[in-house]
Amino acid sequence: MQQNAFAGLRAEIETLSPVRHVGRVIGVSGGTLQVSGLGSAARMGDQLRIVRGDGSALGGEVIRIDPDAITILPDAETDGVSRGDRATLMGPARIAPHDGWIGRVIDPYGVPLDGRPLLRGSHERPIRCDPPPPASRNRLGARLDTGMAVFNTMLPIVEGQRIGLFAGSGVGKSSLLAHFAGHMQADVAVIALVGERGRELRDFVADALGERGAEGPDPCLLPKACKNAAEIEGSAAAHERDAAAVIECLAWLDAQAPGTVTEVDVVKKLEACRRQANALRVCQSIMATRYKNPLRIGR
Repeated sequence: MQQNAFAGLRAEIETLSPVRHVGRVIGVSGGTLQVSGLGSAARMGDQLRIVRGDGSALGGEVIRIDPDAITILPDAETDGVSRGDRATLMGPARIAPHDGWIGRVIDPYGVPLDGRPLLRGSHERPIRCDPPPPASRNRLGARLDTGMAVFNTMLPIVEGQRIGLFAGSGVGKSSLLAHFAGHMQADVAVIALVGERGRELRDFVADALGERGAEGPDPCLLPKACKNAAEIEGSAAAHERDAAAVIECLAWLDAQAPGTVTEVDVVKKLEACRRQANALRVCQSIMATRYKNPLRIGR
């Protein structure tokens, strides 16, 4: 798991480029943007990142290339875009899935939507690609267990099969989809909410998926949690010194007359005790051999 985490970080670093092609917005019309300076570098389907005057970013896709400018279809409203705004060419849209994506909510470009960082996988894949030739496609595989007797007997589902769910509103399409996501005989379930279904994201994750919703370990926390022997020993020693300082401060507080000590006095005393305990860290290993209880170090 640790190797996978560092592999994701390495893949993220490898995508960084010291050189980027940059253009400028020269026009806004009909929900599209015109950008100059990228005609020789841009290709159809490339992604751009436009920085507005207030510093906010806007993504877009190249949909037309003219001799003197390219036309961009933005991902969001063009409010705030003005002539001269910086437009950086990001290249074709690609994603690099990672094991840390399991249990997460992302957009079509692999950007996290749940407010947490997302690691990048080591192998990139294009978002748009041609389907495999019919003669080279795999045949349907073995039957899959759906967790529902009616599907396992009357409507069996096999590997590689496509099915369609058609029904009226409120009769259980989302509930059935959530059941498949949690009980289908598969390693990973990927659920795509397309178009207006995106409005139902929070309801689907919280209600339909329930506890199986977007919950998973954050792989970015793993490198922070990995410590070598010296770091573990130093952390334990720091805890012991701080515990000794807290005990000494509490003993001092207990000896004071009621009503004579303020919160500021306690804070100052605790800080002094911590400084004193930290000053003893050099001789801590020597003193530890004289006491059975490490909490008495620094008394």
